[in-house]
Amino acid sequence: MLTVEDEKYRTAKGGSQNFEGAICSANMTNMVILPDGRVTICEQLYWHPNFIIGDIRQNSISEIWNSPGALDIWHRKQSSLTPKSPCSRCADFTSCFEASNRCYANIMKAYGTSNYDFPDPRCHLAPKFTHTINHE
Repeated sequence: MLTVEDEKYRTAKGGSQNFEGAICSANMTNMVILPDGRVTICEQLYWHPNFIIGDIRQNSISEIWNSPGALDIWHRKQSSLTPKSPCSRCADFTSCFEASNRCYANIMKAYGTSNYDFPDPRCHLAPKFTHTINHE
């Protein structure tokens, strides 16, 4: 019997431009101001330090949008990923990260917050989940 995980996830090949579902807007068209003034790329990432790109109390929106943190996420280097991530050795890395359709929230739901650089759960290179991400 197939599980929801087997039916919906770990099947897409060729990078994030081939993932089914809505296109992620994090750090493409959206950013989120948290209650304390810090700014993250996605409302589901909250205060995860790797996704805080600025602080509205200290910088303008333009400065935050063009900050080193935002640009580093946008232009992620394969060498910056942990060796345990399958993305660190993936041939589709450049096209996948340039398409920017990876869901960091689902990645961390599936693998934990320390594995934010793992493949999106929709990717065929995504390892077996260590946490359930469905709502059944």
